[in-house]
Amino acid sequence: MLHRALFGSLERFTGILIEHHAGHLPLWLASVQVVVATITGAADLWAADVAETLREAGLRVETDLRNEKIGYKVREHALKKVPVQIALGAREADEETVTLRRHGAPETQTMPLSQVVQALVQEAEAPGGA
Repeated sequence: MLHRALFGSLERFTGILIEHHAGHLPLWLASVQVVVATITGAADLWAADVAETLREAGLRVETDLRNEKIGYKVREHALKKVPVQIALGAREADEETVTLRRHGAPETQTMPLSQVVQALVQEAEAPGGA
């Protein structure tokens, strides 16, 4: 009988990778790359448009449209170690911008959606083009 441990090696490698990064995986490797969360219900339509634009660009995106405080949502997704969070309120919806927060960074950036898409798509490319 022949025995090959291809999947066992892959599982060990994945376990070591997750342990090494303490669950905070780089953007290109994270299962959920971006979470789009709303501050108010008035931004729900803009959030859906932003999420769809990011999905069309090839990113793995989830939306959080729950009626919760934004601090709660930010904390929850930070504990899940989502690399990028986008917060949208009425101001962002009116100006068609997004407020971007990266995991582990206390500051936020507000910028146009097209600029965010371009930066995230470039960052989400796997090293070596694979």
